[in-house]
Amino acid sequence: MNPRTQAIAYRIWCHADPRGWDVSIPELAEALEVRKGVIIGVCQHKGWLDRLRVARQDRSGDGRWSEAPLHVRRDAALEDMGRL
Repeated sequence: MNPRTQAIAYRIWCHADPRGWDVSIPELAEALEVRKGVIIGVCQHKGWLDRLRVARQDRSGDGRWSEAPLHVRRDAALEDMGRL
């Protein structure tokens, strides 16, 4: 990891760890003002994706994100995140 991505990883950790990793990719992106794709890449590199709360994009067309129902399989949700 280069210094920039290390700094982003530290910021992700600083935001997520005190919250027990009960945050989603879109929440991290908004809080840190970093693109979702960058958050995904850093979390994937660090092995943190499975710690984060799963979110899915609302298919109504307004582009908003909502929490995934508990019955949604985690790996299916990760596939959805890969399309960000």
